[in-house]
Amino acid sequence: ETDTEEDEEYQPVENQKITFLDDSNFEEISQLSEANSTQSWFIFFNKNDPASKIINQEVELLVEKQRLYSVKVGIVDMENSPNTVFRFSLSPRMFHLVYFKSDKDKQRFLTKRMYIYNGPRGYENMKHFIMKSHKTDAKDVLAVPPPITFFERIKRQAKEFFTNITKQFDGAFHALGFGNTSLIAKLVALYVLFSIGILIVALSVTKLLNLRRDRLRKERLEKGEKLSEDEADSEIEQEE
Repeated sequence: ETDTEEDEEYQPVENQKITFLDDSNFEEISQLSEANSTQSWFIFFNKNDPASKIINQEVELLVEKQRLYSVKVGIVDMENSPNTVFRFSLSPRMFHLVYFKSDKDKQRFLTKRMYIYNGPRGYENMKHFIMKSHKTDAKDVLAVPPPITFFERIKRQAKEFFTNITKQFDGAFHALGFGNTSLIAKLVALYVLFSIGILIVALSVTKLLNLRRDRLRKERLEKGEKLSEDEADSEIEQEE
């Protein structure tokens, strides 16, 4: 297959530019889940760390100096796009470069695949991957998943919350012998520990309150006065 034959897949475009994407506009602009959309994208998932700054410069040069024909280039702010990152099963701990290609198979049906780019970080290498080598060099080739649903987002957020909680108490779990148990078992243990802690605090507060009541009553009795429980509570509140 010659270079000319390969380039015939793409139609020239004018005024190439970077499109900035996040959870609020990703699907509306990219239309990756639209059955009739033939738009292909090369998207940089930006972690906003030192390594990402270097990649960002290369992506800007890619758009500025390389003719990409009908392929559009986007940058996703990962920090503001947790649902998009989750949708494509990308690790939130590092940046990613992904080529989303819309193509027709032998039966002329439109297919959409995502090719994970792990090659050299130079912009010329990126263009070579987009135009040719994604077919042979991409280690991960996946079907483009649909947007995640509301319930999937809630499930992800709940899982992240409980995972973070268990990490915070990881040392305590190991000390109590729960280090190798499942997440559910750890959550049950955490709930029991939390409940015991609340009970201890409640008993301590009640005991302190009773001691202060007794002190106030004793002081009033010494003066020849009687003090009801409600009156004692009212004075304690005023002291606080």
